[in-house]
Amino acid sequence: KQLEAKEKGVVFEEDGVVFEENGVVFEENDVVFEENDVVFEEKGVVFEEDDVVFEENGGVVFEEDDVVFEENGVVFEENDMVFEENGVVFEESHVVNDVVFEENGVVFEENGVVFEENGVVFEENDVVFEENGVVFEENGVVFEENGVVFEENDVVFEVNDEKFQN
Repeated sequence: KQLEAKEKGVVFEEDGVVFEENGVVFEENDVVFEENDVVFEEKGVVFEEDDVVFEENGGVVFEEDDVVFEENGVVFEENDMVFEENGVVFEESHVVNDVVFEENGVVFEENGVVFEENGVVFEENDVVFEENGVVFEENGVVFEENGVVFEENDVVFEVNDEKFQN
């Protein structure tokens, strides 16, 4: 049985119970899986269906009851969306079909904008745009420039490098 399994690329060890592909216990990169879930590995990401446990880039471990997949370096988890971009982990309750893209170091998620700029995380259902290094969030302007964070429903503008807030 073990020889046949090895020929098919499946590794079994009965006493230590370590094996992969459609098994009960799976070990990959110090991550141990138990239970009767299907376990598979794709592009260096370890997936376990049903009770999802996986590791991405040797650091982040996610554990949820949702389907998890990876696309273009971004990790998505359906229903309660979880993704990682440039070392930042986002968790939002948006549909996965929302477009997620990265532009000039800013991570955007449409239909409930979630993005990160210079360590500041923005979310909510507001339109977000960036111009000349200033990040704006409509409907209560929120932006960060040179370490100063503006928020709430105040009008903020800048003249000759001096900041004014009404």
